[in-house]
Amino acid sequence: MFTTNDWEQDTKSMGNKQNDFTFSAFKLILPVFLGLGVIVWLFLKEFDPQSLATFKPGGKAIFFLFLAVIFMLLRDAGMIWRFRIMSDHQLSWRSAFNVHILTEFTSAITPSAVGGSGLVMLFMKKEGVDFGKGVAVTITNLFLDEIYFIIVCPLILLFVPFYELFNTSTTVTGTISTLFWSVYVVFLAWTFILFIGLFFRPTIITNSLLKIFDLRFLKKWKPKVESFSTDLLISSIEISKKKIGFWLRLLGLTIFNWTCRFMVVNMLFLAFESHINHWIVFGRQLILWMVIHLTPTPGGSGFYEYMFNNYYGDILPQTGQLLIIIAIWRIITYYNYLIAGIVIIPHWMKPKNLQKTENK
Repeated sequence: MFTTNDWEQDTKSMGNKQNDFTFSAFKLILPVFLGLGVIVWLFLKEFDPQSLATFKPGGKAIFFLFLAVIFMLLRDAGMIWRFRIMSDHQLSWRSAFNVHILTEFTSAITPSAVGGSGLVMLFMKKEGVDFGKGVAVTITNLFLDEIYFIIVCPLILLFVPFYELFNTSTTVTGTISTLFWSVYVVFLAWTFILFIGLFFRPTIITNSLLKIFDLRFLKKWKPKVESFSTDLLISSIEISKKKIGFWLRLLGLTIFNWTCRFMVVNMLFLAFESHINHWIVFGRQLILWMVIHLTPTPGGSGFYEYMFNNYYGDILPQTGQLLIIIAIWRIITYYNYLIAGIVIIPHWMKPKNLQKTENK
């Protein structure tokens, strides 16, 4: 059983970690180098100027490019609002903005399997939210996002034939189906664990995990499991106070946020080609996002661009147009967060701000 004193000790520990919370130049340069490197390589290898001969930029293309940016901004607004709700409005709009941008920034410079969501409690603590609530928000954030994917992915199969959704025309894309279902099973199991742990029997889940990781070949991961068990128990205590309306609002925002993010690609395709199946475009975005969790590169850099080019090649055969879509897409959904993070972090990391927060 965890008490207020346990929370205070953990909060102090988190505060100490904040002092060591830094970003190296290497972490910033690596994803840019990998991502842009692959795009340049694809241009040099596959770009054909003739593929753009039929494309005449006009009002339509500009309109859909504008919509792509709007969808991303709507997604950002929805994420900021969701952080506000999850924090019981302890986060101001400015603080929620900081938490969102820093979460996306750390996701962009860490491997996809790690992501930035695990640091939400750190960012919230710096913004004046107590450790217990920060932990609850971190776990809830993860739970809601995974609920979206385990529900929406099977629904897409109702609208798109299996063979069109997975595009097995090349060796590279042919492996996506296997990778996707492997990740989906893990997501499903993980979401079930979170659901039972958060809403019903947290101690059963945590005790079971600790016993499993007592096995000799799993012991090296036990400290992380112990940390997660503590987080889950604290989160369960916080979440047990919430009413159904709270969850319905968060679920609605989660659906809105992720749908807006994936609609960015649909808008970019519309800027170049109107006569395509947009269910396929949308569905493949879901699949790519899940598969990207297996990559060790920061934010999937390099791998994401390469797979996108192969995966969507049968929809938009004009390689030149597809490569331009990839470049614009990554600027809107990835490099923007790198730039925003670089702008925000110097002020956010100032000692006077840390001191101000710790005195709250």
